[in-house]
Amino acid sequence: MLKGKTPFKLSFLSFALIATTIVAIFFPILSYGWMNFEDPSYYLTSPLFSDAPLLNRLIAAWFNAPESNYIPLTWNLTILLAEFSPNSPQAFHAFSLLLHLLNSLLAFLLVRRLGLKTLPTIITILLFALHPLRVESVAWASSIKGLLAAFFALGALVLQTCPRLKLRSTAIVLLFLLSLLSKQTLLLLPFVHYLLSLLSSEYRLNKSTYSILGMLSVLGAVAASQANAANTLLTINQLADGSVAPLKALAALGHYLKLQFIPTSLFPEYPANRHWFLILLSALALIPLGLFAKKLLASPRPSLALVSFASFFILLSPTLGLLTTPLEFAADRLSYLPSLFFWLSLIFLLTRLPLPEPLNKARLAFPGALLLLFTPLTISQISHWKNDQSLTNHILAHQPNHYLANLHTANAHAATKDFQAALPFAKTLVEHHPYRYGGWKTFSQILIHLGNPEASLDSLEQALAEKTPIRADLYILRCQPLRTLGRHEEALESSQLALSHGISKPTFHHQNAIIYYSANEAPQALQEIQKGLAHSPDSPILLALKAKIGASMR
Repeated sequence: MLKGKTPFKLSFLSFALIATTIVAIFFPILSYGWMNFEDPSYYLTSPLFSDAPLLNRLIAAWFNAPESNYIPLTWNLTILLAEFSPNSPQAFHAFSLLLHLLNSLLAFLLVRRLGLKTLPTIITILLFALHPLRVESVAWASSIKGLLAAFFALGALVLQTCPRLKLRSTAIVLLFLLSLLSKQTLLLLPFVHYLLSLLSSEYRLNKSTYSILGMLSVLGAVAASQANAANTLLTINQLADGSVAPLKALAALGHYLKLQFIPTSLFPEYPANRHWFLILLSALALIPLGLFAKKLLASPRPSLALVSFASFFILLSPTLGLLTTPLEFAADRLSYLPSLFFWLSLIFLLTRLPLPEPLNKARLAFPGALLLLFTPLTISQISHWKNDQSLTNHILAHQPNHYLANLHTANAHAATKDFQAALPFAKTLVEHHPYRYGGWKTFSQILIHLGNPEASLDSLEQALAEKTPIRADLYILRCQPLRTLGRHEEALESSQLALSHGISKPTFHHQNAIIYYSANEAPQALQEIQKGLAHSPDSPILLALKAKIGASMR
């Protein structure tokens, strides 16, 4: 099955065709601006992209987790990118497109090394690179972290197929480490390395390499957990408390598989539901995994189709709620690399299935037809990413309960003081996404601005009664309507409850300072700020509040 070709014996003409097609289709994104979906908080308002000395910011990225993401390598690269191209979204889009091109090249090398011929390889890579779901990863500057993690992961997998390369194991470990420092999406990559080793004795790694990869994976999981410590949703065990049932995980897998062939949900997120069709589709898709397990017991060399599909499922499983608790099921920025293995397994299977002679020469007609169908959809999806309004309108027209679209629309109306127009979008947030802190924050603040702090307080009390996992954040939000109503003692009690549920001490003292300041007790407010600065001396929100209170006391 495996032909042992050298990884650099590449058909330049074939990849030139792939690269030219990718650039031609994704070229419009180079003129696009920032998207208000996370881009500002990532690259515009983050302290890492301030006017502070460059070296200080590069070092700070290794000791902080902005936006609950411990991705120091990504932060360092994007800081440098912003330094050489100040406030230039075009530079970030160009970097994203470059990474996607490089990933496609590495994927081409990997697939050729694993035994596919040139034409099936071209179709596999084009289905991976030009699928409509890839638009999210490439056109959204905030998704650079996923592209970068995939780049290092693919490099490690390609190196595994180069048995004569000196220091191969060391290089694989280093690339996996760089992938984790870019984003911890591919924590389970060591399992894929193991699966590839089953295809050929030349691909096997020694036990010490697997041990190191496993330890790095555990450390990456710890880093991700610590970075998200302030976001309870990402740290609780949802399988244990029942909020993510196994059936929902199956439905999430079925949902993602459906989108591979019918990519109708072309948005930043597309939560799965428990529809019976999705569960059935998922169950049918799991049959090859059973065959794979049986094959493992019967033969030391399973087929590439089974290995690649197992790799797809393993890499996708964290986004299904099986091992981690993501905010969105099967979002493409979380499943960028798994899709390569999905199409690889399908194409390899089609090239190996015994077919009657009339169909033998049309083996690739089905994936070829899919490619022709997907390409115009991809072009259409790219056009919707040209600005916030275009994307938001497109999302809400097809998915009215979408979290980010409703949040963005509600906040956009609130920014223009049109709180009445913002209210229905805020209601959608809390009704359909009760575990999202941002929705409750927007909803409660809009009610306060509409002169109804009682309703804001009632809604937060209702959310707390539901035993939501974001209790600490809700207790902090509860302080604002209590302050507005002049119930300062209750506000302080709510802040204390937030601390007992895991809110950070700087946040706790900051909230106390606001409460005291609103109660016209400025000296006590300053004392709280000093306590907060003892835990976080460089906290910008504490320092800003200190300056504000100091100015009011003069």
